[in-house]
Amino acid sequence: MPRAVIPDLTTVPDGPNVDGFAEAQERLRIALGEDVAFHVPIAATWPPDVEIDQQTGMPYDPTVDPISGGGESDILLHVLPVQRPIQTGDDVIEGAAGVRQDETIAFRMVEADHVLAEDAIAATYHGIRYRLTEIVDDGDQWIAFGEAT
Repeated sequence: MPRAVIPDLTTVPDGPNVDGFAEAQERLRIALGEDVAFHVPIAATWPPDVEIDQQTGMPYDPTVDPISGGGESDILLHVLPVQRPIQTGDDVIEGAAGVRQDETIAFRMVEADHVLAEDAIAATYHGIRYRLTEIVDDGDQWIAFGEAT
């Protein structure tokens, strides 16, 4: 008959295994993460004779086209999309991203990806464009919060 294994509790580690936790988070991001396009604006260059509104950085004349720039550049990053669990009474939305409770999302990313995405204004996940509201440092990773547009 098998016997129960009783752990040795006489030795206590010096502290939490922070490195092990960070490694587990990275394995989780790699295994369950998805490629998400982050959209970084490209600064527009306007003709020299055009008056620019200093508050918006745009010409006063809305019919003027930039000489170069404008638009967005897409950066594809492997991140871990996170959504709040559905709760009783939530309005749910069904779509390409599955069943979800609302129009918010968070993307967990590593420092190297944050450097690439820090100027991003939006991200597209399963065909849904999310306006990024903030990107915060969570200690061992970065989290980009978004709202569907």
